Amino acid sequence: MMMLTILQQLKYGSSIKNKVLNQRYQNKNIPEFQPPDGIVQISLCSDSLQPATEQCPNVIREYFIKGTEPKKNCNIHSDPTYKICVDSYQLATEYCPEDRVRERTYHFFEPPPNIPCPVHSPPE
Repeated sequence: MMMLTILQQLKYGSSIKNKVLNQRYQNKNIPEFQPPDGIVQISLCSDSLQPATEQCPNVIREYFIKGTEPKKNCNIHSDPTYKICVDSYQLATEYCPEDRVRERTYHFFEPPPNIPCPVHSPPE
């Protein structure tokens, strides 16, 4: 007699259960779940479990009691964009000429500049 490991038993048991349930409910009209008032569903990044951004490769949907859902977007896959002065390669200020300012996206592994442009200053 062949002995199955616990993992094999779980695998085969699960596959049999899925086949039975799929057959049982194959032609049934099962209504879509409607969350009660005060419950919200949001998309989360499966890596950070924070609200997903467009860059998140794996997204899951989860329910929360309204007001308890995470607010800060995914910090793993979001790439912040900064306005950079091309004369100093630092953060542009209101004194940098518009034609010298570019937007640049910094990936999570690159530190963005953290000081304001020292080249352009307020008019005296």
